[in-house]
Amino acid sequence: AFEYLPKPFDVDDAVALVKRAVAHSHERRATSEPQAESTQRNAEIIGEAPAMQEVFRAIGRLSHSNITVLINGESGTGKELVAQALHNHSPRASHPFIALKDKKRKR
Repeated sequence: AFEYLPKPFDVDDAVALVKRAVAHSHERRATSEPQAESTQRNAEIIGEAPAMQEVFRAIGRLSHSNITVLINGESGTGKELVAQALHNHSPRASHPFIALKDKKRKR
């Protein structure tokens, strides 16, 4: 993750953050090893449980659509893996994948 946006957030702040994340991604890509990037892109989710099979079907359906998807869940449940899989199987797979995390503020 590049950074997080605490809720509520300003749209202008979010746009600026995304621009910084894209610039950072381009810099990292220019200096990183190609093998590391391909390893990340080829990481696949595995699982045989019925719940995982449903996740795989949802990824298959959603990856071909042009809608915004919100992935939520507990920490450590694989949200970023699902987002990466959606990206990898979408028409935008040749474009950069940038993960943004939103950590809720404790009140």
